[in-house]
Amino acid sequence: MLDFRTKKIIGTLLFYLLWPLVWVYAPLRVRVRVIIRCSNEILVVKNWFGPNSWQLPGGGKKAGESAKDTAIREINEELGVVISVADLKLLTKNVLNINSYGLNFRNQYVFLDLTSKPNLKLSSEISAAEWTRIERAPIPETLLPSL
Repeated sequence: MLDFRTKKIIGTLLFYLLWPLVWVYAPLRVRVRVIIRCSNEILVVKNWFGPNSWQLPGGGKKAGESAKDTAIREINEELGVVISVADLKLLTKNVLNINSYGLNFRNQYVFLDLTSKPNLKLSSEISAAEWTRIERAPIPETLLPSL
């Protein structure tokens, strides 16, 4: 079994080696990003596969799945946190095109406001998670007034 550091190094190297394939694939799929706020902090994560940067938790929508359903599934899979549709607020009905690391992502955003920080059980997809100030979180500026 690979230790955390080795896995992260491999994930970062693979990301850059496979970048041309990711460049073609990334714009094809809509992703849902979940802005999880507790007090004045936002939960950010690092994926094992990627450029080793902090991002909002979330993932790709499955066929026929709503943005809120995707958020529920991804937060449970990645963080081990169970949430319900009633807890979520859809921030973007339409897809936002986001450019990151030269890649174009098609994202929808969902908001979850918590009164206390949950116990996180990180999946093997997630290499790290932390709470950060809202102004440091990777949130599109157009969404900040909605929080």
